[in-house]
Amino acid sequence: MLLERANRILDKVRDAAPVRPTATHLQSMARMPLRSETFHEGLQAIEWTADERGLAGMSDLEGIPWAMDMDLFFEAWVECVLERISLHTGGILRRGRLRQTQIPLRWERPAAGTQMSLIPDFVLEAPDFTLIADAKYKRHLEEFTSAPRYTVATEVLEQHRADIFQVLAYSATLPPGRRLALLIYPCHKSTWDSLERRGLLIQKAQVPVQGFQFELWLTTFPMEASLDEAATPLVRAIRELRLQAA
Repeated sequence: MLLERANRILDKVRDAAPVRPTATHLQSMARMPLRSETFHEGLQAIEWTADERGLAGMSDLEGIPWAMDMDLFFEAWVECVLERISLHTGGILRRGRLRQTQIPLRWERPAAGTQMSLIPDFVLEAPDFTLIADAKYKRHLEEFTSAPRYTVATEVLEQHRADIFQVLAYSATLPPGRRLALLIYPCHKSTWDSLERRGLLIQKAQVPVQGFQFELWLTTFPMEASLDEAATPLVRAIRELRLQAA
């Protein structure tokens, strides 16, 4: 939403010739009367950009970064929600960023190995199930819920297929017992509300593997929601899973 707003602002000045502001010009503008705190913060941001200090520059001497890695930001949000889910379900959450989920690959010739380990984003361990989860900062659920599946772009379908293969490969390394493979995507709150009304917030598939119970779940955590609001559907689904097992 912030990026869309910034783009709308840029459209308003797209025909204007860019001029690098001088220090004198910025100081005179800062002394103008009846200017809000927001206006002064904006001037400071322009000054940082012009001087390459923190905002859009190569150095990180002061200010805030111009760009944020949204993959990491979404993964951090997912971690917060899963932590809340673990409190409600009696599970223990292990995190990939701390290397708590690392699965070593033992190559016959280690020097020729292309990847030395698998690191799922999250593993939620409970006495009666193990859930392995991967956070994907992609619009896949937005794409699949806003149009028929056959109209979704081939590239999106291929990426989604790769996501499924990845989390299923992770799940194959889990100990025996009930295994859940979970893919988590972002979506707008309006999409989340619509999915909730239609009972589609968690889409489930049985994976036919001989000898154990294996399920694939797809869900979404909207970043505009509260922690409890985002966590409740998955907590409810896990409780229903336990009732079915009982």
